[in-house]
Amino acid sequence: APKLTKIADGLSEPLGIVEAKGEIYALQRWELTHLVDNDGDGITDEYRVVADDWGATADFHEWSFGLEYREGFFYAALDIAQGKFARVQSPDRGTVIKIAMDGTHSFMAHGLREPNGVGFGPDGELFSSDNEGEWLPANKFVHIRKDVYTFFGHRGKFRGDVSDLEDMPPALWLPLTEIANSPTQPVTLHHGPYEGQMIYGDVTHGGIKRVFLEKVAGEYQGAVFRFAQGLEAGILRMDWGPDGSLYVAGLGSVQDFSHKGHQFGLERLTYNGKPTFEMLAVRAKANGMEIEFTEPLRAGDGEFPEDYFVQQWWYKPSGDYGGAKRDLENLAIRSVTLSPDRA
Repeated sequence: APKLTKIADGLSEPLGIVEAKGEIYALQRWELTHLVDNDGDGITDEYRVVADDWGATADFHEWSFGLEYREGFFYAALDIAQGKFARVQSPDRGTVIKIAMDGTHSFMAHGLREPNGVGFGPDGELFSSDNEGEWLPANKFVHIRKDVYTFFGHRGKFRGDVSDLEDMPPALWLPLTEIANSPTQPVTLHHGPYEGQMIYGDVTHGGIKRVFLEKVAGEYQGAVFRFAQGLEAGILRMDWGPDGSLYVAGLGSVQDFSHKGHQFGLERLTYNGKPTFEMLAVRAKANGMEIEFTEPLRAGDGEFPEDYFVQQWWYKPSGDYGGAKRDLENLAIRSVTLSPDRA
């Protein structure tokens, strides 16, 4: 049976926790906190503030999402206000923040709405999800650039005048109700047939989704697939354990912010070594698209244009909540060519 030990309490909405240099750090609503165990008994004796000087109000929606640590810096994302403070946003909200061990910080991106978690990809680049709403006609999966302060399109009263800024497109659009409702923290897969790809959880749509990315002309793009369902709750956070298993933490309310009413659960997912037939990757080509499968196609499958279904559409962000697919159309498939190995 699991053994539970409470190591800290009194925290305010801690939506991120990491180990850095052998110590535990928690991201609270208002601050990044070092949980200090002075006597070595595993219980926190001191709550030491690392950083707390970003803008915040008492709005119910101003969560601080994270947390990641790499090479001396913490990374997190700051949600925007959605209640009575929505018209007077703090300029620091809707951003991705980088925090040094001494508490100094800088902002890496702005124009986000509800970036519920950040995570590093296989090549060390930082990614975040973002949740559909005002100025977001669908959910997003975005690349946070290291050296370029990027604007991602949410036009509120944020850091400076954004009225004339050009939106940076996401690496992926995540259509509402089809593949995402409330996407959360990205995590990289380290073994198995999907090694090097990423996954993210979803609090309201539920389950875990898989992300294939490719870099074209210096920018990421890709495809998204279902990965796992049937979990105890919508997935808020994920992390790899020392046993090589993926630990997933669920969260939900009894009403709106939940997956089918399931409220909580901590589960362990372990790869059993058995392959599953599905699309492994989808790549854009000059003359069409390339689909790679995890196993060869059976004889007679996938050989004809009518075996495939392709649509295209585009989105127009606006101040309204969400948005419809525009110019949605089915595309005629002219030809299909199979590789010699049928995979």
